[in-house]
Amino acid sequence: MPRVYPRRPRRLKWPRGFDTAGCKKRCRDSARRYRDMTLLLQYTASFCAPIGACGSVARNGAASYSSHCPAKGDAMEYAAPLSSAVLITRYKRFLADVTLDDGSQITLHCPNTGSMKNCLYPGKRVWFSTSDNPKRKYALTWELAEDDRGNLIGINTARANQLAEEAIGLGQITELQGYPLIRREVKYGNENSRIDLLLSGGPTPDCYIEVKSCTLLDKDWGLFPDAVSTRGQKHLRELMEMKRQGYRAVLLFVVQHQGIHRVAPAEAIDPKYAALLREAMAAGVEVLAYGCMMNNNGLQLNIPIPFHPCAG
Repeated sequence: MPRVYPRRPRRLKWPRGFDTAGCKKRCRDSARRYRDMTLLLQYTASFCAPIGACGSVARNGAASYSSHCPAKGDAMEYAAPLSSAVLITRYKRFLADVTLDDGSQITLHCPNTGSMKNCLYPGKRVWFSTSDNPKRKYALTWELAEDDRGNLIGINTARANQLAEEAIGLGQITELQGYPLIRREVKYGNENSRIDLLLSGGPTPDCYIEVKSCTLLDKDWGLFPDAVSTRGQKHLRELMEMKRQGYRAVLLFVVQHQGIHRVAPAEAIDPKYAALLREAMAAGVEVLAYGCMMNNNGLQLNIPIPFHPCAG
């Protein structure tokens, strides 16, 4: 007998003259409201659960939510203790050659797109993590460096946002407490930007936080940026706009350098950014700086550092 295949169902078409764009937009808006309500219920349930029974809240798309349930004192730990080597050179921006203790040479992935000014010390010790992802071309990632004074430097700029979110959740940043929900990478502003962290759900206006990693050391000053940053200037303009709309706007410097004890804009490197930062402060944008405790086991952002509008 010949085989009989099921007939493929006919694809439904929109009626003529139907507002398809408007209908699709309303469907997306309804889905977002359902998602937000679901996440809020998940947060409420986890907050009311017994201590220690709280889990992570589901993520959806680019914006992820987290509840503030970890026990105080927990640091961001690496999956395994970092291994060490001696730096030879960094090249092509994303690569670095190092020498292991047995004398062999390997290549690390460098997760820092900046100039890394005053962070590169050939002949000094570096530390790297190992990924078990078989699809990665370079499984080893450069995490920490050592300067000529023996200070540790966190060169992985991707850690800055993770550290900031964790520190807020653990209550380490006292100025940013009172918000039950954290969202990441939310679209905002007039210049097609995404905010690093958005705090909401509290009795006060939502708080927009732009996170910057600060590692440029000059004496005991931490300076930002380490190169001209038109992107950083855009973020300052966006924060000022959020402040004008009645929200809280915060610029948070995550200091991943043990030798930095105070922070200021790098006037000599990017005078336009420095001037715009002072303008933002005058408009009500808050500026915070926090330093890290770091070793080859993990990082923790919990050291308040004074910020000055001008270095000197």
